[in-house]
Amino acid sequence: MLDLPEANYFLSSAKENEKVILVILGGRQPQASWLGALPNYEIFCADRGAEYALSANRKVTLLIGDEDSTNYDVYAKVLADGGVVQKHPADKDFTDLQLLIKEISKNPCHLLVAGALGGRLDHLQSNLRTFLTYKKTTGKQVLLADGQESVALLFQGETCLVDIKNEPLPKVGILPLAENSVATMDHVKWPMEKMALSLDTPNTLSNRPLDKEVWAQCDEGKIGFYFCFGEEGL
Repeated sequence: MLDLPEANYFLSSAKENEKVILVILGGRQPQASWLGALPNYEIFCADRGAEYALSANRKVTLLIGDEDSTNYDVYAKVLADGGVVQKHPADKDFTDLQLLIKEISKNPCHLLVAGALGGRLDHLQSNLRTFLTYKKTTGKQVLLADGQESVALLFQGETCLVDIKNEPLPKVGILPLAENSVATMDHVKWPMEKMALSLDTPNTLSNRPLDKEVWAQCDEGKIGFYFCFGEEGL
């Protein structure tokens, strides 16, 4: 289970005693109060993500970046607090996230990812594809979240139950992430049962929960189980 301020996420094949890392990237910044309320996960950051972590008084275990979107003081603070810093030149073949994932993949674990949503479309696309590849190669669970939106990445046979904590209830939807995907979703106004999905027909958006518990399953392919908790701030 991943215990977030807005909801609890129960992801299949993720056992309670398995390690979870909080990865913080430099996309849309989560509120410091939201980051501060998360469990005491180890924190791995890509560049400006460390700035977000420090603003919430969270210590960073590993920071990888090229210092192009934050400043030297952030890198110095991570080092002073006992964290590890890997600094790379700005002119390189891989993104900061790809270099970070390379390190995490040495000892794979489940990921809660903040700062991956919003911001530049090319960054969002790159982030999403990078985490899909990580999930494919490691078999670990990945949840992208920032208090306003969340996306649980589900592959064939995987399920996710979300226990929403507060009202108003969020918007919810299924995002097909591969052709020939099939999904099931229940406890919503328009339930789905083994619905065939296409990348060209995004007709599974803006559904509405019937109560505070919503459930989805990826029957085939790859899907994103999406929640929007704060539409007015997007």
